[in-house]
Amino acid sequence: MKLILHLCLVTFAVSLLAETQQPPAQTSYGVGVLFENRVLGQMMGKKPTSLWTIPGEANRANPGTPALVRFQKWGTPIYLGEALDQIKLAEDFEFIVGFYEPEKNGKSLKVVALHQITVIPERWHQLWGTLKTNDMMRLQAIAKTGAIDAAQQIVGKEITSIRPLTGGMDIFPVINTEQRRIYCSIPFQVFYRFFLGDASPAPQRRLMLWGRPFPAFLPLDEMLAVPAAAQTSAKK
Repeated sequence: MKLILHLCLVTFAVSLLAETQQPPAQTSYGVGVLFENRVLGQMMGKKPTSLWTIPGEANRANPGTPALVRFQKWGTPIYLGEALDQIKLAEDFEFIVGFYEPEKNGKSLKVVALHQITVIPERWHQLWGTLKTNDMMRLQAIAKTGAIDAAQQIVGKEITSIRPLTGGMDIFPVINTEQRRIYCSIPFQVFYRFFLGDASPAPQRRLMLWGRPFPAFLPLDEMLAVPAAAQTSAKK
């Protein structure tokens, strides 16, 4: 159990790289993935898949059930990754979401909320409203076609027209010289209202994960220590 709690701390550190409306920079993202792979490999003999933070076979707290772990600043959206991957989810999973506030000393983060939710596919798909996998495949194809400026304009108009069809999931493109992808996130208020039935979210007084207390303060220097060799080969 201590291993999994430690893994969540590390994964939360990796998730700090996704605080803005844009996905993490490629180099930072690569460092995060390498670090996450290394920790999982050492601790459990398993690596995260392209979708799950903790694969089902590595989840010792709930064997067989994969886990998706995210850590965001309090009040900000929960960034999930590529929309096409998320809309295709078809199995139960644990959704572990933490929120933090930075400490004034700049050396640690205060975890202000931590939620562990079991999600079934039918419930997850409600966030997508009437949108289907084919809709995301079409958007992704448009994003990868033609000149960058043209693709940005066309995809932007498409997303504006289909956004009202979702059940709360936000969709946004990143189209530039380095990548052409469609990403998604769950707005802060939507997360609390949809999963927890809470219209007025507030920080928690006690943090628990898998029935055990979770530390309220996370030291940044320990969490974000990545071997120098990993940093030089982090682009992905």
